Amino acid sequence: MLAATYGLALLFAGSAISKLMSLAEFEGVVQNFRLLPHPLIKPVAWLLPPTELAVALGLAVTSSRPYAAFTAVLLLITFTTAIAINLRRGRHSIDCGCFGSALRQTLSWGLVARNTALIALATMLAISNPPVPSLHWLGVLTVIAGALTLIIADLAASQLRSNDIALRTQPSRKRQT
Repeated sequence: MLAATYGLALLFAGSAISKLMSLAEFEGVVQNFRLLPHPLIKPVAWLLPPTELAVALGLAVTSSRPYAAFTAVLLLITFTTAIAINLRRGRHSIDCGCFGSALRQTLSWGLVARNTALIALATMLAISNPPVPSLHWLGVLTVIAGALTLIIADLAASQLRSNDIALRTQPSRKRQT
């Protein structure tokens, strides 16, 4: 459970940092979802990355973990709802903005499924707040490796989805020999 906690923290931290590195571009992503009135686009785009960073830091600290996990649940439900609304509108080709310009992903029901799994994980963390065992150096390395493995698996799955969508939208060409 500890590896999942830190994996979720790393996911939120990576998302926040990538958005902070290109705030103007992220503002365009928020606008492209067409869910907010124009006056709210900039404040939401500018407040979301620091909020995600606060969630990441809060998940890393035992005393704040339940509150950070609850905030993560609220954010993930918001993101998932925004994605689902746009998918229902037939707007598949817009960027989800999950990781800023670092990893462009178009909207898909796969993102909704991934976020639903993350909501379940964050909900478990919010309501259970399991005690953190004291770890020696090998335990710490194992938790870090597990968290990084979860992040890499998620990024690999996201890239595969993006590649699949890109290949499906390209016109078919005959192979040259």
